[in-house]
Amino acid sequence: MTKGRIFLTLSEKSKKSKEVNFHIDDKVGGRDYLFWIDEFKNLDYDIYFVNWRDYKDKKFSRVFHYNSSQFVSINEISRNDFVFLYKQEGFLLDRNIKKFYRMLDELEETGALIVNNPKTIRWNISKEHLFYLMKNGVKVINVYEVEDVLDRINSGEKFVVKPKIAARANGLRLIKSKEDIEWVNNLGKNMKSYIAQEFCRGIREGERSLFFIGNKYSHAVLKTPNPENPNEIRCNKSVGGIVSKYEPSAEELNYAKKVIEVISKEYPILYSRIDFAIDNGTPVLVEAELLNPSAFADLAGVGEMFGKNLVNYFDKLIRERELSQDL
Repeated sequence: MTKGRIFLTLSEKSKKSKEVNFHIDDKVGGRDYLFWIDEFKNLDYDIYFVNWRDYKDKKFSRVFHYNSSQFVSINEISRNDFVFLYKQEGFLLDRNIKKFYRMLDELEETGALIVNNPKTIRWNISKEHLFYLMKNGVKVINVYEVEDVLDRINSGEKFVVKPKIAARANGLRLIKSKEDIEWVNNLGKNMKSYIAQEFCRGIREGERSLFFIGNKYSHAVLKTPNPENPNEIRCNKSVGGIVSKYEPSAEELNYAKKVIEVISKEYPILYSRIDFAIDNGTPVLVEAELLNPSAFADLAGVGEMFGKNLVNYFDKLIRERELSQDL
């Protein structure tokens, strides 16, 4: 007798063989999920792999049952279900964002336990969340509306301009040449869709990424830009970035905890990654990743520990929620 249903969104390589298996694209987020899906199964949960694109009318049209390794038909998502928005390729593209918001709204209406909280997801999707954190005392690599710093950009001051809604540094541009400045000035009406962030020299030394389960620190990695390209500031593996295990200092850990504390006052966090750089010896936030952040647990050498801790935390949340509903 299984405890309940856990729906896990994963990205797929292709749908050509959809009736044979759910072909997971491990390039999107790695293989960290392998460390904890069996932990859930051992606790008598039913695990279902789904693609966020298949969600409509409060259910997923294709569902792969991990326990039995086959596609199955299911009822609508209900308040007794747990939906982990884990990996979702393409959901932040302009053509998909409305569909994603609609899915989020409908999932929330079901009353299911959703990770992260829909309120938190809506807030975190846009990089405008950095304005909120700046106003609430978090040290951030300063961000501005692009139009507010056009004079500084045109005078040659270095900025990073990036879309307010984008994934994995898509659309990011370091403004350092006349051509870059011309590009910014030609954004026109689209300028409001971007933010400008002051250039931080420390980014070449890497982003410290600290991962949290709830408000408890789990592990960390250092993400550094491609060392062979001195002009590269993106830390993504897809552009030659390197990810390695990292042990944060006490100051860095306290800084990340403070970011979590500030956010949690208004937005519930169950699963997060805090990315920051070092500027003049001080941690400064790059972004707070609260929607399907890659955990890099395998690369950090803590995959099994991470899997057990994650499942124990979520299992406790689910059981506490069931008890509260029974009262």
